[in-house]
Amino acid sequence: MTKKVGRIAELRFKGQKRKKNGQFDFDDSGKKHKKSQNTLTKNNSGVKLDKKGYPFKYPECNVSNKEYSTFIQNVNTIYNNRYSNKKWCKYYSGELDVMFYFENHGFDDYCIYRKG
Repeated sequence: MTKKVGRIAELRFKGQKRKKNGQFDFDDSGKKHKKSQNTLTKNNSGVKLDKKGYPFKYPECNVSNKEYSTFIQNVNTIYNNRYSNKKWCKYYSGELDVMFYFENHGFDDYCIYRKG
């Protein structure tokens, strides 16, 4: 049954809970959860989340698109041999002449926290 209240149509479901003021509570828990996962930061310092939703320890440093694409290609290529069992890693890119320090949360799930 749909009851129109002004412009908003309220859809009632059997067993739906009511708020304290008597209105029905819409189930938007999925939206709330997704929003909180996207905005989760450690002390509001811009820490990104990995693919499973866990935060990295340090915020991601600024890396250009060229540096990032080179880093991802090369690290993914040698991941099984060098980084599969390590959490804190470093990779030296000879073509860019830069050392990348990154946190590893699995294949293709890295956070570069320092470069130098």
